[in-house]
Amino acid sequence: MKIRLTITIFCIYVLKIGYIYADEELGNFILPELNNTEVKMFEEYLTSEINLLNFWSVHCLPCQKEIQYLQSLEKECTKINFLYINIDQKSEIEKVIRKKNEWNLSGKILLDWNQIAFQKLNKETILPSIIVLSSKKKELFYSYGFNSEVYKNL
Repeated sequence: MKIRLTITIFCIYVLKIGYIYADEELGNFILPELNNTEVKMFEEYLTSEINLLNFWSVHCLPCQKEIQYLQSLEKECTKINFLYINIDQKSEIEKVIRKKNEWNLSGKILLDWNQIAFQKLNKETILPSIIVLSSKKKELFYSYGFNSEVYKNL
């Protein structure tokens, strides 16, 4: 019992230190926004019937190519909830803010500094990646790597 409690406390401490941890009961992730406010990703942001999650990095050239397609899609598909999840390190926050402003993203940006959500939700660890989920967290579509043909299917 004592060992199990110690392991549990260690896991909570280690995961919490990086500002992200999995809420096992809900299958949820707690991630910070750009202003450092922590939010439960599924409860607070996956509220539409269709939710598009885009995992990206400021250093990823395919991510930068893909963004123009996402910007167009955001304007055309107003019923889709767009959620941009950045996987860069905490030290890159200024670059993330610069890219958000440069790209004029209207969707919410969450920060996955430890890449826990990225690794658990993605079948592959390739950037950029898109996952389209229903409001019930059912996967409707996914794409890994940039391919402009993907946007014809969305």
